Parts: sequence; structure tokens; C-alpha cells
Amino acid sequence: MTERATIARPYARAVFGLARDEGRLEAWSSMLVLICEIAAVPDMRIVIDDPETDRDVVAGLFFDLAGDRLDPQGRNLLRILMENRRMGLLPQILESYEVYRAGEERSGLAKVTSARPLSGDQEKALREALGRSLGHGVELECVVDETLIGGAVIRIGDRVIDGSALGGLEQLAHDLG
Repeated sequence: MTERATIARPYARAVFGLARDEGRLEAWSSMLVLICEIAAVPDMRIVIDDPETDRDVVAGLFFDLAGDRLDPQGRNLLRILMENRRMGLLPQILESYEVYRAGEERSGLAKVTSARPLSGDQEKALREALGRSLGHGVELECVVDETLIGGAVIRIGDRVIDGSALGGLEQLAHDLG
């Protein structure tokens, strides 16, 4: 996963630079989400992954499905990704792009996975603490995963803060060895 994120990052950085320069951060977010959604359709996935399928045919299918929601620059990105056989990186490109965008907009999304649901006060305290630490506002996306036993895992972009009991036990097992 880390290798995929590393390969995806230059694409995301290039798209972000273009979007920022043109003042079209939201438009590019929408186009990237659309491209990811189309690429995730099972039948489309088969066509994308088939090395025998002509890239222009695949691009044409994308363009037909996207219609006018994909502008010429979005179409160009799609062609580049297809030519370089990087369509499988779309989720990582979108994720990295959104991290850059959040930094530009001085806000961010923190994905919080906790062993139990967080109370409103806990969410507020966590949001404020992360905001102070990062220097900008943070939105929380909270998910419950009881296998963590206790605590939480926080993901902000490509950073992970593992404060879960399961993470602590795994680290202890690794240290003991």
C-alpha cells in the first residue's frame, strides 16, 4: 500500500498544482471521484485490467459514461493514467489529492477507528486536539471496530496514530519477538 501511495503521489501533486493554479479544487475533487466510481464498476474493471483491450476504447467508454462531467483536462489525466497503466492507483491519487486540498484549505479529514462509539464530547475534544496539533481545522469520520479492544486508530492523510489496545499488544509482541 505504501508503494502504491508513493507512486500515486506525483500524479496527485500535479493535479493539485493545476487545480490550485486555476482555482478549481472542488471541480477536480468531483472529477477524481467520478473517475474512481466509474473505474470501480466490476465490468469496467475487467475492461481496464485486460491488456488486450485498446486503451482508446477504454477511454471512450469512460468519456461516454462521464459525459460533460469530465472536462478536457480530466480526460487528459485519464489518458495519461491509461497509457502508463496506472488506473489501479486511482484511489490513492484521489486520497493524496484530498490531503493536498485539505492542507490548502487549512482543514483536514481524520479517519478515527475506535473500539466503541465516541461520545459527542469525545469527538469535540479529539477534533480540538488534532486541530491544535495540525494547525488547522479537522473533520472526523468515525468508525467502530470492536477488534481494537480499546482506544483508537487515527488516520490523517498518510499518517497513522495507533492508540489502540490491539496496536499496543502487537507492538509488545513485536518487541518481545
